[in-house]
Amino acid sequence: MLQSGITLPAGHTLRSASAAQTALKADPQAWQIGATDAIVSSAGPNAAISDLTLDGSGVATYNFIGHGTTIQNSNLKNSRCSAVGTGGAGLVVRGNRLENSGQPTAIPGRGTFTCASNPNNIPDYGGVLYGGGIYVQGSPANYNLAPVIEGNIIINSYGPALDINTVNGGVVTNNVIYGSASEAAINLFQSSGWRIADNKVSHPADAATSPTGSYHPSCVGGPNGPHAAAIELCSDGTPVTSGAVGQPATKNKLSNNYFSSFYGILLLGAGSKQNPSLSPYGNDIENNHVYGSSVACADGFNPAWGTAAVPANTWKGNDCAGPAAPPSYFK
Repeated sequence: MLQSGITLPAGHTLRSASAAQTALKADPQAWQIGATDAIVSSAGPNAAISDLTLDGSGVATYNFIGHGTTIQNSNLKNSRCSAVGTGGAGLVVRGNRLENSGQPTAIPGRGTFTCASNPNNIPDYGGVLYGGGIYVQGSPANYNLAPVIEGNIIINSYGPALDINTVNGGVVTNNVIYGSASEAAINLFQSSGWRIADNKVSHPADAATSPTGSYHPSCVGGPNGPHAAAIELCSDGTPVTSGAVGQPATKNKLSNNYFSSFYGILLLGAGSKQNPSLSPYGNDIENNHVYGSSVACADGFNPAWGTAAVPANTWKGNDCAGPAAPPSYFK
């Protein structure tokens, strides 16, 4: 067992014969929690992790944190917050199993830990209750992180399976996602240029949407009130840091996915006729299969708001409420 994490240098690979044979596990009694501690961390570039189990034991904040790294054929489980966290470019997460991320965990003699726990009184610690599978955070220094997330199984996250905040240019393909406990399975906040295709996402329809209003006050709701969604695109113009301009949510393409939750596909934000760009706009939603949802497809951008500069979202060939059915427009 590990009492602290491992740093993987740029250009190096950490691997074993198989994830079933080799596990790097946090010692639940001795692990020292920090703001960004992880079983493995790396700033790359050209680093790799493969064929390993990384077990956070409910106390390691991340299984992996860093960028410039390819993670493949591994099992990342039992993180205190997220299986994977990054704020930089060059992350590839491919062919892994990510499970039990952010679940509250009782440790004998130490208490119950969640992503919000701060036992060492770390100044300005920004933990939240709803940790999730993969957390990607952009910044004014670089929004164009373009992570690749493909061919993974992501199950039983306490919060979102994918929590994407102000990040452009990513790819999410051929993943199987189910069993998250709250929010949306895929949260895409103020992010543009993503390709999300050929995924199977089943999210409990009765999962409560947690109050994300601390940094996205308009990203809780929908035509039937605040409920869970299989995928949520949201924009409200909230700055990433003081003085920064909020990112739009545009030019994302959702195609050939299977979605199921209370809301299957939900687009919402703070937009209005006077300022339509504060809601997701100019996104392409094509040929998706939405099933078992109370509200299959919902769009908070009124098509009447559309202009050449801020076009309406395009919905084509989706079976929202029957073949090629339109979404529910709620503004």
